[in-house]
Amino acid sequence: MTVVRRLPGEMRLWAVVVLMMLVLPPWSGATHAMAQGAQPYLDLAALTLVPADVTGPGWVHDGAFVEDQAAEARNMAAYRGGSVTSQQIATKMQSFAWQRKYVNVLTRPEGSDPANSVTELRSYVTEYATADGAAAGFTFLEDESMVPTAADVPGAPALGDQSEITKDTGVSADGKTYRSLDLTVRVGNLVAGVTLISHPWHATFTTPDVATIAALGQILVQRVASAPAPGTTIGAKVMRLDGEQYRFATFDDAYYRLNGRDIPVSGETATAAKDRVASYEDASDVYQVWQGISGVGTGQTLYGVTLLRFPSPDDAAGWVNSLATILGKNPFYGDLRPATLDANLGDQSLALTYAPGGGNASAPHAILAAVRVGADVARVHIVPAGSGGVPAGVVAELAGLEATCLSGGTCPDPAPAPPALAALIAGTLATPIPATPIPATPVASPAASPAAFSEPRLQDI
Repeated sequence: MTVVRRLPGEMRLWAVVVLMMLVLPPWSGATHAMAQGAQPYLDLAALTLVPADVTGPGWVHDGAFVEDQAAEARNMAAYRGGSVTSQQIATKMQSFAWQRKYVNVLTRPEGSDPANSVTELRSYVTEYATADGAAAGFTFLEDESMVPTAADVPGAPALGDQSEITKDTGVSADGKTYRSLDLTVRVGNLVAGVTLISHPWHATFTTPDVATIAALGQILVQRVASAPAPGTTIGAKVMRLDGEQYRFATFDDAYYRLNGRDIPVSGETATAAKDRVASYEDASDVYQVWQGISGVGTGQTLYGVTLLRFPSPDDAAGWVNSLATILGKNPFYGDLRPATLDANLGDQSLALTYAPGGGNASAPHAILAAVRVGADVARVHIVPAGSGGVPAGVVAELAGLEATCLSGGTCPDPAPAPPALAALIAGTLATPIPATPIPATPVASPAASPAAFSEPRLQDI
């Protein structure tokens, strides 16, 4: 199951950060890519539910994240009311060879469907090293006997190798009463599930219901049973950052286009969605990760990666060559300028600086690097805290590591901040000298003023 008590209201990933602090060894670029001979992880993000899977109006993507073992153990300990410690749960999970969990969140506004009060849907997939470990983990983690508000639903349909449906009620941190229904199913070494959460907005309601969640569970089972082979999709090739020296906040970690189908995003107008997907051109798949990184006494530096898969290397090369023109149509990118990378990365690479939010030449500048490996392209951003700029070496180091992920199979485990980025966060790198501006590309409608982009949505970048 996925723990519901911490989810409604207080954990909107687009508004509130998910802090992940792991103890990692000293940085080494060679340790992040999948070690030779190691078993590659699946692309769990490609298996979860998307708005098109759900019946009813208004569903959009509203955030996603990878859950590590320590966080999952803390959540389960809190859910069980302190009857068992997080360390005891973590020890059990280690004995089951629990590897990682991916959670994807869909939401819709209250009142979207007068006949159905469900406003939040969470689908998740947990990967274990073996089927036996997954079976043991299912039995242990699906035991809600210590949770007085939770109860298994009798007569639930049998799915996969093991399955159960659990109902629960509670009050979220913002004072809203909620009702949840969770279906968890094991298929081999994977445990998948879907949680429907209803925030009652009228006096009487009957949702969520078993029939709805069983139908969604069937979609998950079919998807998990036919999961793409490791290394064949881009979601497992993205480089996430983590470490003990800084605080890392994940804002989103998800597909925005999958198998040619665009995924609607929360808080996005029809015009904004049209502009966003137009920038992908003929890419079949687009994956995006955004993280905030904060040091002691420092502001938050933004790190972002967008991966795009094109039909052919030539299509990908054409997109990289046109990137300045593509971004020039978006008023978010102010004072767009070319930058120089010290090394050639992948099969093709370039760098651009820009003033986020449509700023002018005197505004703080961010930097991005695009690197192509075959038909795949990674676009890596660094948006600095404060008024300084970003030396090209910072983004070049990150883009080089991402190029290794693209060419080396999968990169499932988070990497510590590499040296140049660590120095930027610590404030020990000099501000670079701006390059020559790129002429603005005319747009069909007048560009908004910089003030209108003072709080940009991350999917714009």
